[in-house]
Amino acid sequence: MKLLIYLFLALSLTNCKTRKDLAQNQQNKVLSFILENCPEDGICEIVIEENKELQVKTDEFGMFYPEITNGDHYLFNYTFSKDSEYADGNYKEIVLFQFPKNEISLLLQNKNLQKVNLLYGRLCYCKGESGYEKVSKGTLNIKRDNNKITLKLEFYTNLPQVIKTIEEVIILP
Repeated sequence: MKLLIYLFLALSLTNCKTRKDLAQNQQNKVLSFILENCPEDGICEIVIEENKELQVKTDEFGMFYPEITNGDHYLFNYTFSKDSEYADGNYKEIVLFQFPKNEISLLLQNKNLQKVNLLYGRLCYCKGESGYEKVSKGTLNIKRDNNKITLKLEFYTNLPQVIKTIEEVIILP
């Protein structure tokens, strides 16, 4: 009988969320869209997270990687993925950047793309041609009008890439 009481108390304590946790989950909105305009029989998705910040870190080998923390930006995460019939044959390209919440429009070119921490990732079993890279060649034009975001990105990296242009109009709920 004591075991049941302890079990009940343990379960009831672990399943409770504080009001602060609930409020924070409501503030951090995450929107996900599957995109129709996608190359080479892949799947393209864009995820927009509110109240986030993208930091570009470097590991002990000098390779870049993203770290996402809480902040005052919208985080854009564009993913192109393609499955393979072979083990370890999956292919994924990721484009990450942050957009300040107080901005209405933004036009950046070349080295200024790092003002939004624009990061490109190629994840595959591609010896010597995978990983993350800071993007410093291209143009980003983004406009926000009420519940509509117009995004046009054209970029180039030193890694082989399928995705070179992203052009989307996103209607927010």
